[in-house]
Amino acid sequence: MTARLEFDLPDERYEFECAVNAEKWRAVIWELDERLRVLIKYSENNGTMDIPTVERIRSELNDLLADQNLSFSD
Repeated sequence: MTARLEFDLPDERYEFECAVNAEKWRAVIWELDERLRVLIKYSENNGTMDIPTVERIRSELNDLLADQNLSFSD
């Protein structure tokens, strides 16, 4: 199967950039989720980090992804 996207440049430059950079955006969001997971899992919680807030942020991030039918799985 082959798929082709065509853009009328320069008029559709924004749409083109979104399509071309989609994997970069995915990688950034995945890395953010991973960093939040590590903070939650390995934090010594010595009073300098509010773990429940970090958990809520991670949950909100994953809810936003789910709302858009997006996931980190291939």
